[in-house]
Amino acid sequence: MRIRIARKSDAMTIARLHVEAFRRMGATFLSRLGVKALSDLYSLMMATGGTIVLVAEEQEGVVGFIAGAANTRRVALLSFRVVVKALLGCYHMEMSIGELMVQGLRHGLYLFNRRLGEDQSELLIIVIHPRHQGRGIGHELVRTLVECLRRIRSESVRVLVDTRWTRALSFYRNVNFVQVGTVKTPSGLMQLLEKRLA
Repeated sequence: MRIRIARKSDAMTIARLHVEAFRRMGATFLSRLGVKALSDLYSLMMATGGTIVLVAEEQEGVVGFIAGAANTRRVALLSFRVVVKALLGCYHMEMSIGELMVQGLRHGLYLFNRRLGEDQSELLIIVIHPRHQGRGIGHELVRTLVECLRRIRSESVRVLVDTRWTRALSFYRNVNFVQVGTVKTPSGLMQLLEKRLA
């Protein structure tokens, strides 16, 4: 297994992993935009400074990924571009245009108004294919992301985790994240966890 920086050619595989994982956990707004929309979002992230997308690769291909950002406002702007394309009918989605407008507005306003420390780095998502879980791949992805963030002089990294996702919360605690608060988001109540990098 090796960890590497994601390439544009990985975007569709990453999007499929994202959608499959969040369907099992109770689909969130982004995963309901569909695979093509997420593929476009990850491609944009790969091409944008201050965002990091890494993949875990084995002989059969990509088995997991992690994405982080030094500034979440950039990611919010990228997400807004994808939502606009969705409103224009560019994607096959699992929601109606009306629901997209309501949910997109709620999530957009939340992203632009939140006060989590926009100058702080954030781990946005990590997904490991179920057949490859429990082998330390997630730990290696987090370790590599942390090293990338240290190189750009980040002092800490934060992550928001749904309070119902006990396995995810346990994973983050195992990689030395500590709870620093609770945040209400359009998707529900989230624990805010932080890992000091210095």
